[in-house]
Amino acid sequence: MKQVLLALGGLFLVMFGFAWMNGKTGIKLPVQPIGGEKQIFFEPEGKVETGKEKTFEIKTNYSGGAVVSYNLEFQYDPTVVKIDEVKINESIFDQVLAEEVDENFGKIRIQAKTSQLGAVLPNGMVVLATVKMSGLKKGGMIMSSGRRPEVGVWEKGKTGEGDFQFSGFKVSVL
Repeated sequence: MKQVLLALGGLFLVMFGFAWMNGKTGIKLPVQPIGGEKQIFFEPEGKVETGKEKTFEIKTNYSGGAVVSYNLEFQYDPTVVKIDEVKINESIFDQVLAEEVDENFGKIRIQAKTSQLGAVLPNGMVVLATVKMSGLKKGGMIMSSGRRPEVGVWEKGKTGEGDFQFSGFKVSVL
């Protein structure tokens, strides 16, 4: 009996030692800030609550030129949130090609472009569109990309395809 207790004590001591050392020298993954270069991301105005409407801005950050067109598709859980409105930023993107919300399958599709190619267009942080949503029930969901974002950019007097990324966005409904 004494030998069994000593063996169990030694086992617990070894497990505690490994756990303590793991906490001290854990692997730290590099964290990429939200809104990095060539990223498409959501920026909320506050917390999403059931029955209350909140506005999210879909933004991009690009300092190498200006964003002149985009075609984005997002997926969401229609049992957790309701999309009340999708509105493209018409002060920059004056040609609205699509503002679609499919509440059955939980998809948002927005597509727009600008006719101001030769004009001075903003670069850096740009608001592409706003999404108004309200929570239906408490829980969480991921707003993910339905497909690769298609973003047209204006660089050095020419339009081209930008290689933009959207990694997803977690929405918690309180």
